Amino acid sequence: MEALIPMITQVLQNLDLEAKYPIPFDDALRTNGYVVTQLLVHLNDHLGQINYLRRTFE
Repeated sequence: MEALIPMITQVLQNLDLEAKYPIPFDDALRTNGYVVTQLLVHLNDHLGQINYLRRTFE
């Protein structure tokens, strides 16, 4: 996990957020920034689910 943080940081710093994402996303061509934002929102949803379950089973 510790090795992932610098790797992800480097990729995000070098990513052109205004460039078009090469694969249609939500049935349209979107920017890299849009796709990264959607993926972060999706990750945040799952983190909320994990927190909910963790508190439920404590």
